[in-house]
Amino acid sequence: TRHSRLIPMEPADFDAAFASIVEDSLPASIEDDLTLASDWIRKVLEYNVPHGKKNRGLSVLTSYRHLTASRALTARETKQIQVLGWCVEILQAWLLVADDIMDDSQT
Repeated sequence: TRHSRLIPMEPADFDAAFASIVEDSLPASIEDDLTLASDWIRKVLEYNVPHGKKNRGLSVLTSYRHLTASRALTARETKQIQVLGWCVEILQAWLLVADDIMDDSQT
């Protein structure tokens, strides 16, 4: 069948993309007064985002592969889909933190 040819994105490939996405999201050279903010954003992302099951982010990749099953993905497409998947994971992490704040959670 058409779907039997699909090659799922390996979670390790998706995980490996996270570090470069964080690096690409933060400025390479910044003024000293922004260094603290940049470091804090990096710590927040690294603490809150990459440690879950990543079902939502990986489903973005799997869905795209289903939509383009008739051809192989280019390296550029794969990178773009990984970025989109991580955007979904960042949104999910933010929603969990916001929920904890609203619930006055101590976790």
